[in-house]
Amino acid sequence: MAGIKGQRQYEDFKKGKPLSFKGAILAQCFVCNGEDEGREDCLGISCPLYQYMPYRKGRIKKQMTPERKAIALENLRRPGARESAIPSSKTSSF
Repeated sequence: MAGIKGQRQYEDFKKGKPLSFKGAILAQCFVCNGEDEGREDCLGISCPLYQYMPYRKGRIKKQMTPERKAIALENLRRPGARESAIPSSKTSSF
């Protein structure tokens, strides 16, 4: 009985395996909706996880700014760099 979105994540949870944030949401959707889980808005507005539901209508997708993307790519090119991928708005003076 594979193929239902969230089923694998729920099975992993029952086995004691750690889940990612998205995996935990999918597992909870499986518990709540069972075989009806699909690529549709479940309209479960009473669920605390609904705000993170991947198919929620009106969901605003976050996009990385070009500046932040450039910094992240630079940090990926330099393994072990200690610079933050997120620029700090505060400057410190020592």
